[in-house]
Amino acid sequence: MPSSAGIPVNLSHPTGFTKEEVVEYIESYLKKTKHITAMLQLPLLRDIEMNLDQHNHSRVLNWDRPTNREAALMQVTGWDPDISECVSCQGNTGPFLNCIVSDICGNGSCANCHYNSEGKRCSFRQAEEDAGIEPRRMKSQGRVSTQGRQRLNNTGATPVDTGKRGPASTATASSSVTNTGSRQRAPVVSRRSGVRAALTEKRAIAKYLRECLQEVEDEIET
Repeated sequence: MPSSAGIPVNLSHPTGFTKEEVVEYIESYLKKTKHITAMLQLPLLRDIEMNLDQHNHSRVLNWDRPTNREAALMQVTGWDPDISECVSCQGNTGPFLNCIVSDICGNGSCANCHYNSEGKRCSFRQAEEDAGIEPRRMKSQGRVSTQGRQRLNNTGATPVDTGKRGPASTATASSSVTNTGSRQRAPVVSRRSGVRAALTEKRAIAKYLRECLQEVEDEIET
């Protein structure tokens, strides 16, 4: 059984965890949520970069909480909103450096907000609720990046004008961002901008998501 200290053995990532370390450590827990089981079947897309400002330059995570293990896997297997990040991540909140979203876990919240079961604070999730879009549910396919990005665009989720953060981030035409292991601040724009004008399209997306959920439920029953 893993140590409650929350630090896996054989760490090799200086500012976080390699994706292989995350999977190996999570698999050492006998109890797995349905979301963890589903995400473990997905391709491993990235290592975890820790938000060192929030963790005093350490890599300690509370791995004993299932929701926190889910958040770690969301970071490894989820998709990057590219030019958008939630308000909490803009405010340098959460254990992870990058704002990552999963179509399988989080009900629309990013991994940072899902950590410690605080997903309701995520502006992505709130924007979808304001727009009348049903929460995301587990899908049989996890890499629906185009679909997810369309959801963020439709809800008017907060854009980051200076581009996305991280070691491999690239600047937008108007400015550049240099990653130093800390979050880069970005202006907050209204989350509800343009929601009413796109309501019809949002309802169509919600219908599509309900159909996806029904397909998953049918597969489980069979």
